[in-house]
Amino acid sequence: GRRGRSRSPACGIPAQGGCLQSREQPQRRLQSPAAQGTARHPEALLERRAVVAVLFRFKRRRRADFHRAPVHRAAANPTLKPKDKDGCAVRAILPRPERRGLSRTGSPSPKPYKWQLFYNDPSITRGFFFTSMSNLILQALRFEPSTIETIAALANAEGVQELGPTAVRLLGVDTSQSAEIMAACQQARLDYAFIDPVHLLRDMKILAMDMDSTLINIECIDEIAAAVGRKAEVAAITEAAMRGEIKDFAESLTRRVALLEGVPESALLQVYEQRLQLNAGAERLVKVAKQHGVRTLLVSGGFTFFTQRLQERLGIDEAYANTLEIKDGKLTGRVQGDIVGAQTKADHVLRLAKTLNATKEQIIAVGDGANDLPMMAQAYYSVAYRAKPVVQEQARFALNVSPLDAILNWFRLSF
Repeated sequence: GRRGRSRSPACGIPAQGGCLQSREQPQRRLQSPAAQGTARHPEALLERRAVVAVLFRFKRRRRADFHRAPVHRAAANPTLKPKDKDGCAVRAILPRPERRGLSRTGSPSPKPYKWQLFYNDPSITRGFFFTSMSNLILQALRFEPSTIETIAALANAEGVQELGPTAVRLLGVDTSQSAEIMAACQQARLDYAFIDPVHLLRDMKILAMDMDSTLINIECIDEIAAAVGRKAEVAAITEAAMRGEIKDFAESLTRRVALLEGVPESALLQVYEQRLQLNAGAERLVKVAKQHGVRTLLVSGGFTFFTQRLQERLGIDEAYANTLEIKDGKLTGRVQGDIVGAQTKADHVLRLAKTLNATKEQIIAVGDGANDLPMMAQAYYSVAYRAKPVVQEQARFALNVSPLDAILNWFRLSF
């Protein structure tokens, strides 16, 4: 509609600065469960849900049913609006002049612009695909609004979208400032991820995970050693191997397993039932990945006694680990068959990728130790979870404060 109209018949929302016409039914995208209660009051719906209006360039005009937000030239820094009556914070970032159809000299831009409105309701934003923007996803156990504003200004972000109480997405960030952004995130204890573009989770094909200290909270071999009073000795070797100080994982595992000689088989079940716990977010990560058709793979340098039980408990598609030799109800201090080490982990991922015809960009791999690096190198989404420094340096992403299911916020979910 034109600027003088008070209401656009296309979108049914009072136009403060005009409204883009659409031949489609505008209410289709607004009829989410959260929208039904305010469908009769579009003014309240807009005020309640709008997070930020983001400016796009298009060579040709597409159909749209979004309200056109008013332009304010006075400020370029992010502002945090007061919370509305539902307690939902509305965030907005005002565009720079060149993003408003003007060059830095004030002359008209030769390419037309279009406004597009984003909402903080995931059921509405989930279907959009931002091909022209870089995204910075920030996650933490608790957010301070001032911290988000500071990082958004540092990144020259065009907008902020709330993904939930512990995650936000900054839209249109300037990646040339990545070093400063990363330093600010680390200082504020935020997990950050530059994602461009944001893919659908259902487009992923493999989720590969380590077990000890990644999917679960313990190193199983250390807890088994505690049954014979050798935990400290075994744990020291484990730590050195995970830090990459012992290059040959097979050698380190052989040394540690030898110290388990004489441990009763019942000690394994005791560790599983009394000591082993899933890390936060592990169950939801596997469940949602499987719902979206992602093949799940648990590959560990640990032991099949634990991986088999976790596979049954979580419904993991495939699981591989080492087998402890047991005779007369006690551990012999040896491993049966070939050792599942760093390269074996990578080989399992490569084999599954070939079977599923998966590209590197369709693989997620999560680990914490140096023996996970070859496996993680096969995945674009290589995730260091509470990892050793050598792993954090080589992984593309890291989760140091957020739970495992924070990985899901890097994708668009179908349901």
